[in-house]
Amino acid sequence: MIVTLAHRFGPLSEPTFLALLLLSAAIAAASLPLSLFGLARLWQVGADGGIAATKGLIYAALPLGVVLLRGGAIL
Repeated sequence: MIVTLAHRFGPLSEPTFLALLLLSAAIAAASLPLSLFGLARLWQVGADGGIAATKGLIYAALPLGVVLLRGGAIL
């Protein structure tokens, strides 16, 4: 969100914006399977960390949603 606002209203250039956007999407894409693995462990053996895994899914959804919904218009 900060990167988008800095690009829209500030001095952040287009190539820097795209690099930061793709970097955040890559980090979110890496956290997605880890969160799903944590939820699977919670379901199978009752492991701790279900709230953290759910938060990870929610936090990963924002940058991935921006890239998936606006990816064609941006790239």
